[in-house]
Amino acid sequence: MAFICYEDSTDSWSLFARMKKKIKQIMVSVIGKEFKKWSN
Repeated sequence: MAFICYEDSTDSWSLFARMKKKIKQIMVSVIGKEFKKWSN
């Protein structure tokens, strides 16, 4: 998780951090939908 510290240092690092953030949001939303399906 060290790369988060370098988020603003270079364009490539910040782009990578944004990509990871977006992937995390997608994963969370997908897992949330699946969880609701199973809990109901």
